[in-house]
Amino acid sequence: LIVLVVIAGAAHAKVTESDKNEMISNLEKSINQLENLEKEVRGNMNKVIDHLWNHTEEKCGDKGAKCFMELLNPFEDDVNLYIEECLGGYIRTSRTLINKLNSGEFDVEELEHIKHMLSKEGTYFGQLHNSTKLTMNSIKQKINTFENNVQDNC
Repeated sequence: LIVLVVIAGAAHAKVTESDKNEMISNLEKSINQLENLEKEVRGNMNKVIDHLWNHTEEKCGDKGAKCFMELLNPFEDDVNLYIEECLGGYIRTSRTLINKLNSGEFDVEELEHIKHMLSKEGTYFGQLHNSTKLTMNSIKQKINTFENNVQDNC
């Protein structure tokens, strides 16, 4: 019986301090990438808005400007919601994991689960990638729809 307990205990992969540091480093890298992506998306959105605003104001004057503003607010709200829910959600989750890893809040089994979840075989970064890709496609579609609506209606 003692031999079985020793073998079973050895089967559990012990999470070392080095493992925790690697998990934290990978989470920090993903946060940086997400923050950079958020800046890029917001920058591109602002370029589109500025371009369309200038074009609409030049071509259609006050009437076009009013129409543009009516279309702008829902568009910005939608895109900001996508950014906040997806990118912001993963940023907050990653920061929470980092804080909990640093605090020693997780027990051995939880650490093993998190180590696996954050590994290449795990699901966290794969889900993050897929979710971000879907969000970027949705934002791109929102931008295209906004451009078309401004051009068609203003």
